This record gives sequence, C-alpha cells and structure tokens, in this order.
Amino acid sequence: MARSVDTKRVKRSFRHAAAIATLLLTTACAAGPSGRAPGETGFLLVVHNPLTKVLGSDDALLALGRRACADMNAGLRSDAVVADIGDDPLPGSAAFNANAILTATAARDLCPQHASEFSGSVDGANDGSGVTGL
Repeated sequence: MARSVDTKRVKRSFRHAAAIATLLLTTACAAGPSGRAPGETGFLLVVHNPLTKVLGSDDALLALGRRACADMNAGLRSDAVVADIGDDPLPGSAAFNANAILTATAARDLCPQHASEFSGSVDGANDGSGVTGL
C-alpha cells in the first residue's frame, strides 16, 4: 500500500535540514580528517555534527553521500534520494531529516553539479520558494 506524502511537509523538512547544514558549514572549523579531499572534509564536518543525528564511520557516511550523488546523477528527485539512502523514512521524522541533511550536504560537497537543486536553501539564499529539487 502506497503512503500518502504531504508535499508541503517534505519541502519544509528539506528547508529545515538544509538550513541546519548551512549553519553547520559556516560555523565548522577548517581542519578536518587528514588525507581527505576538501569536499569530503566539509561533508564529514557537517554529517558528524551531533545536531544532524547522522551516525556512522567516515567511510560509511562517505559511501551514503556517494550513493546520494549516484541517485541524483540518475535523475532521482531529492525526496526519492532520501527514501533510497534512508530506507524510506517518514517525512518529518528524525531519520528523514538526517538523510535530507546528508543528501543536501552531499550535493554541495561531493557532487557540486547538483548543488543548484538545493539552491533555495543550501547556499543560504532562501527566498521562501522552498527547495527546488522537490
């Protein structure tokens, strides 16, 4: 049986998640794990923050981030990417928000060609129109 999705709630969840990701990126220190590419370092700084509630080792989190990028490369919408990497969490749940942060951060740091899909919120220029990737 298919679940009904409240689109406004999903968009709001993405906006909140992206705002947290932006805040964490702007306040994170520049030093990161040694031997990492700059995009990987920025990604890990955000997703390891306790406020994001994303748990896992560096390698596991990078694998999820790369999977999110592969999904976006395949043309999946951001909500479908979150469903894929998060085992279909309920919109608005902590798991959904954590995976939305991971997806938005992956787009910004690991596959920047997709950053524009989150341009309404990830780059801090939220004009109130919501996340464009939905």
